[in-house]
Amino acid sequence: MGLALVPFAIALWRPTIALGLLAAVLPMYLIRFSVGAIPTTLLELGLYAATLGIIARLLHERKLRAIIVQGWRAFGSYRWPMIVLLGSGLLSAVLSSDVRAGLGAWKAWYFDAALFGFLVVLYRRHVWPWLIGGLASGSSVISLWGVWEYVARHAQLQDGRLNSVFGTPNYHALLTVPIIVLLLGLAFRERRPRLWLVAAVAANLLALYFTFSYGGYVALASGVAVLGLFSRVYRKYVVIIAALVVVVGFLQIGTDKFRRLGDFTGRSSAHVRVQIWQASWRIIREHPLVGIGPGNFEPAYREAIPHIVFPPLEWLVALPHSFPLAVASQTGLVGVAAFVWLLAAFFRAARQRRDWLGATLTAAMVALLVHGLVDTPYFKNDLALLFFALLSLSLIEAHLKQASPDYF
Repeated sequence: MGLALVPFAIALWRPTIALGLLAAVLPMYLIRFSVGAIPTTLLELGLYAATLGIIARLLHERKLRAIIVQGWRAFGSYRWPMIVLLGSGLLSAVLSSDVRAGLGAWKAWYFDAALFGFLVVLYRRHVWPWLIGGLASGSSVISLWGVWEYVARHAQLQDGRLNSVFGTPNYHALLTVPIIVLLLGLAFRERRPRLWLVAAVAANLLALYFTFSYGGYVALASGVAVLGLFSRVYRKYVVIIAALVVVVGFLQIGTDKFRRLGDFTGRSSAHVRVQIWQASWRIIREHPLVGIGPGNFEPAYREAIPHIVFPPLEWLVALPHSFPLAVASQTGLVGVAAFVWLLAAFFRAARQRRDWLGATLTAAMVALLVHGLVDTPYFKNDLALLFFALLSLSLIEAHLKQASPDYF
């Protein structure tokens, strides 16, 4: 718990650095404990500590009310969809069969993420370099750790795939793919990308390859394609990236994982997902309006899956390996509407920027959503904060390149 005082002290000194630090330590949610009867994580305590530090600083400067009002206004078109999103998640949690689990998940996946996004918008004039730098450094550290683990402890890894600090390889891919797209967008705009940027991209790409996450590969390719589609500045790099994707595809041909990709008779990731999606659809039909509540998918799945197939390939499933199904099953049609509204506001805000950051954010969100067709890129502490970081970056006011025919 003492480590949580570090973000507090840094926030008192430089709030933008504190926010960059939080972006760098997103995987710290894996360190879990309880404060009294309330379960929490080191990432969450760090976020709350940084928030208190920012509040203390603003109180000392007598700017608290003015800055909060300005930040709220800066949210612009995000305000109402964000309120509906928070409200729909809270309603689903309160009406769930396990209210404690529902409220805990709502706190981590909705409240904390929205709070982080709000803090980013508060310091929107100066925060973007620290935020992107934090994401780059944090993802590079866990990627390098994963590569070392893959080389030195290969026999101990699940299916021989890189998983770094996470429980499964897909979790690593879900976090790093949007960050890679962000870093590529920043690197492509520079004639001579800085060394740290090249190193961060290389480390993350190397680790992503060894996750053997096909969903991650396709998501990254989609993000890069969008960079080329919306910006002539990036278009010349797309051919290079596309060639690398083809090479990676050829390297996978002949592997056991690739051969099982279309196997719907034995045990394969595709077959497991189909069963999970069928069970998820049954849950959605039974709870169409407000869903089963955040954090309540696993018990609902165990109850639903025997009606689909018995015995199933998987009994314990935390989330349905699909972003739309995860939203619909946990928060119902109200939650789906809130996410669609929020995403529509995001793409509108990103396009209105008409600069390199708007194009890059669009590509990163497309990569996230494409990955969401076969996995769940939101309902996890780090991924929820990353999602809101992308939203908030679209609202920053920085001295960036203005409107240009090279973009969009």
